[in-house]
Amino acid sequence: YLKSETKRAILAVFAFAAAIFFILARFDIGGRAGQVSYQLLDKLFGWGFYLVPFLLLGLGIILLRSIQVGLMTTKIISGVLFLLSILGCLSIINKPETGGLIGRSIASPLLKFFDYYASLVFLGAVVLVSLLVALDTPQILGLALWKKLFSRQPTEAEDENQNLIVNGETEDDGKASAKDE
Repeated sequence: YLKSETKRAILAVFAFAAAIFFILARFDIGGRAGQVSYQLLDKLFGWGFYLVPFLLLGLGIILLRSIQVGLMTTKIISGVLFLLSILGCLSIINKPETGGLIGRSIASPLLKFFDYYASLVFLGAVVLVSLLVALDTPQILGLALWKKLFSRQPTEAEDENQNLIVNGETEDDGKASAKDE
């Protein structure tokens, strides 16, 4: 029996190997298995084929990090949702075949029920949520940037006039009179 860390490391090695294999398959240097894999995944995912190696690399990294098994499953599911929503977006924005068969099967019902923009908003939300779950950080939303953009910053004139007036005197006047005494 192997420790759970060892099992995850073995799976990570296979995930890295699969990512490299799919990259080699794309460049037609993965042998006959690479050709068949590329043709199949290209038909299923369209342009989304290029995301598969990155998702596998991400999976390998997740497996190597010391996380609980339940969290690993959640991150894998979020990676799948990310891929599916990107495929749907590709099929909506470009020709339906750019997202492959899967992207087309996701985009078609959305376009029938929600139309173009609403479908993209919905799928965009799924992309963001899946990234939030996978990366476990709100920083992908750029919250610090949004705070800077929308927080009220005092102008230079307001900074200069920040002295409080108390009983007809500013803070500086009060300090000066305290020194005189």
